[in-house]
Amino acid sequence: MHSICLKSMEHATKNAAVIQRELLQQILEKNAGTEYLTRHGLDEESNLVDGFHKLPLVEYNDIEADIKRIADGDTGRILCSDPISQFFISSGTTTGRSKLIPVTKEAVDQAHNRVFTINPDETYLAFWFASKQSLTKGGFKAETVTTSGLNSAHFKRAAASFVTPHKIFQSTSMYQCLYCHLLCGLLRREEVTVVISAFAFALTEAFRVLEQVWSELLEDIEAGSLSSRITDPILRLAMSGIAPPSPELAEQLRREFRSFSMDGIVQRLWPNAKSVVAVTTGAMAPYAPRLRALAGKTPLVCGNYFSSECLIGINLSPASSPATFTVNPEFAYFEFLSYHDGETKLNGLEEQRPVGLTEVTIGEKYEIVVTTRSGTFCFQVLRFSPCQTLEFTGLYRYRLGDVVQVAGFFNSSPSLRFLFRRNVVMSVATDKTDEFELQAVVHKASLLLRSSSQLHDFAGYADFSSIPGHYAIFWELNHGGSMDPSTLQDCCELLDVSLNDPYLRGRSSGAIGPLKLCVVRGGSFRELFEQHVARGGSGSQYKSCRCVASKQAIDLLRRNTLQQALSSKFPNPWKLSIKSLELDQ
Repeated sequence: MHSICLKSMEHATKNAAVIQRELLQQILEKNAGTEYLTRHGLDEESNLVDGFHKLPLVEYNDIEADIKRIADGDTGRILCSDPISQFFISSGTTTGRSKLIPVTKEAVDQAHNRVFTINPDETYLAFWFASKQSLTKGGFKAETVTTSGLNSAHFKRAAASFVTPHKIFQSTSMYQCLYCHLLCGLLRREEVTVVISAFAFALTEAFRVLEQVWSELLEDIEAGSLSSRITDPILRLAMSGIAPPSPELAEQLRREFRSFSMDGIVQRLWPNAKSVVAVTTGAMAPYAPRLRALAGKTPLVCGNYFSSECLIGINLSPASSPATFTVNPEFAYFEFLSYHDGETKLNGLEEQRPVGLTEVTIGEKYEIVVTTRSGTFCFQVLRFSPCQTLEFTGLYRYRLGDVVQVAGFFNSSPSLRFLFRRNVVMSVATDKTDEFELQAVVHKASLLLRSSSQLHDFAGYADFSSIPGHYAIFWELNHGGSMDPSTLQDCCELLDVSLNDPYLRGRSSGAIGPLKLCVVRGGSFRELFEQHVARGGSGSQYKSCRCVASKQAIDLLRRNTLQQALSSKFPNPWKLSIKSLELDQ
């Protein structure tokens, strides 16, 4: 990590409690007199910090009306003192609906100046993609953080650190853009020192495309041309004259692709790459084994912990697994709600008092609550980059929905392990199965396959099309086809007996119907991604949703089902199968 950023983290985490108190005071004093704070009893005459706990714990739906007023053109001091200049858009992959996050002009300027500040000694092959911009009713620009940065003047000034021309990043034709990234990466293969994307899915998708089109890429390299598949005029202009014909390089690369599998492809194609960087926690965790295989001896590094609402933690030990993220107390004012047995616990129905940043307990699970600031603070987006700043405004006691586990402390600030999104669950009766548990039981059942790596992707949902409702889980295999019916049934039975106790009791009592395991055809989960992008979603910020809620996504998976199995009549819930016991040993 850059030494300046590390020194900043060292100082901040030694004084976490003091910094948090001072930060809360600054946030409330700066925004005193705003409509939101006054509405909840915190006016300019109040003792702001003492009255802070009068503010309710809120989710996006609770403040959506206020945000809509701003987006529609209301210029009053609704959420914060500084005027809002635009909105950042969340990915929308969790709920199927994007959120608008208000930001000030200062915030946008700082984002453009520093979000993409990188180490000039490194050369990046970056799989970042812009998405379409829009305007709110009030005329405000609305775009993802990634898109805002990629279109900024600051990113243009950093162009020399990327193998891809700056203009390529501005195209919203994602797959055409991806082809150009790959072509540039191969043409300048000796220069690449970092292969990076925001999330693991985008990297696995990039290498899936590489496996399909490598022959076409090499034809372009050999002839010094650009495939006719690239129709975006921005891309064709940016790639014009990028390299002369290079038959020797094409032949060298052709031998690599013909002689070996895709395993270890990163170290073979980019021999000077020091790391492969992407977020591999939470819903991205199932992609990590495939990325490690693709990377070969090149280290796979988990990126830092951030959301559309605010920045949360820094991965101080990038090569460690599982990744943990140390919270910088200057990022925002943090509170934590205890999370147990599928629910967030509040200390009394009226008090609703979560614990502070330095008061969390190692090993316990919490939901993060943030109050965002209107100032600047340091963080590191890339492993090799210096400190950078970004600002989000107008969120008070906002429940992010992220559930984390405290892994330890760095000085007085906690190091967190991201687990899952709180509101992403499957539930039929009194049961609640979250992404974290679903990943665990799917991994366990996949061990019945010839190799657990045969499982390419998965998701599930609570199906109420019949009574009683039941869980439906979709698997896509690496070969894209169906599986042996006997093995499918065994996997289905093991999933059914491996879930949580409330689920087992519901199955035993008949309140929950037999579990359904469906195998979908190859490319189904890629279609979900393309469906997201087609709706204007960000390709860079896409996060697979394991517990699916979108009707459109469920319909797609059901249409693509090749075969299915239903679990049998449920046995005594406390008596596990022999195969289950063997797998646990």
